[in-house]
Amino acid sequence: MNIYDHFKQQAQYNLWADKLLLEHVALLSDEQYLADKGLFFNSVHGTLNHLVLGSSAWYSRLVGDVFEFSGLDQELYTNRQCLAEELVLCGQRWVCFIDAISVEKFNTPITYQTSKGQTICLPAGQLLAHVFNHATHHRGQVSVAFSAEGEPVPKMDLIYYLLEEGGLLIE
Repeated sequence: MNIYDHFKQQAQYNLWADKLLLEHVALLSDEQYLADKGLFFNSVHGTLNHLVLGSSAWYSRLVGDVFEFSGLDQELYTNRQCLAEELVLCGQRWVCFIDAISVEKFNTPITYQTSKGQTICLPAGQLLAHVFNHATHHRGQVSVAFSAEGEPVPKMDLIYYLLEEGGLLIE
C-alpha cells in the first residue's frame, strides 16, 4: 500500500469510526452524556468537543488557515446534535482533503504554532498520522465512558472497518 492509499484509508476509517461512535453516543441520556467520567476532557460531551476542536485546528494548519481557540478544552458546541453533525463534517473534510492532495504533499513541511505558542515544523504526512491517531485515542476514551455506564461499546478497531468495507473473513 502506498502512502496516499494509506492516508485515504485512514481518513475513511476515521469518518466511519466517528459515525459508529455517534450512533452509540445518541443512546446516552443527557445525564450520562454530560457526566464527568474522569476523561481528559471530563465527559463524553467534552471529549467530542475536543475531537472537533482538534480536527479543526489540524485541518487549518495543514491548509494554511488560522483556527483560533482559547484552549484544548474550549467548548465549541453546547448542543449535542450540532456537535455530532460537526464531527461528521470534520471527518468528511479529511476525506476530501486526502482526495485532493498529491503524494508530494505528504513530505511538505508544515510550520505552525502550538496552543502554547511554540513553533513546530513537521512533514504533512506526520501531522496527518497524528490527526488520525489522536482521534482514535479519544474515541477510546469515550468507550471507557460507555463501559462505566454499562452501555455496549462500539467495535471501532480498524480491522472491523476493513472487514465491513470488503475484507474477507476466513474461518
